[in-house]
Amino acid sequence: FESNYKKAKAAGLHVGAYWFTFANTIDYAAYEARLCIEWTKGKEFDYPVFLDLERNEQFNKGRAFCDQLVTTFCDILKNAGYYVGVYCSTFWYTNYVSSNVREKYPCWIAEWSSRCTYKGSYVMWQNSTARVAGSGTGDIDHDYSYVDFPVIIKAGGYNGYKKQDTKPSKP
Repeated sequence: FESNYKKAKAAGLHVGAYWFTFANTIDYAAYEARLCIEWTKGKEFDYPVFLDLERNEQFNKGRAFCDQLVTTFCDILKNAGYYVGVYCSTFWYTNYVSSNVREKYPCWIAEWSSRCTYKGSYVMWQNSTARVAGSGTGDIDHDYSYVDFPVIIKAGGYNGYKKQDTKPSKP
């Protein structure tokens, strides 16, 4: 994480982050949120910090649990000044997270297909893999972003950025 963050910033890339959650209790989701804040402190992210929800152990606990996990994690980060969202597949997100929770946070939907069939709103779509020369890892995930997050996040002072003054300067 540290190496990738530093190299991406040095290359002038816009950077975001996601937190793959292992939380099997709501208390552990809160712990993970505080840990995420600790690990990302002092860094600037141009894209949201996304909660990555994809473990069967979590989905097996049902919709109420998933709703509370998402809300707990995301609200802690949001209250700490992060622009936060949720990354999840279309199937799991639709079936295991209530619409009122899905509408509360920006969604980065994962659906590896030629078109996205998710019926809710989403700000990013992961649809396949791509080969990028120099990535050092071979294939990487291919995503579309439909929102100019760097502008929104920097202007709003989220994710480690200082809020920008939008008032015109005096001549």
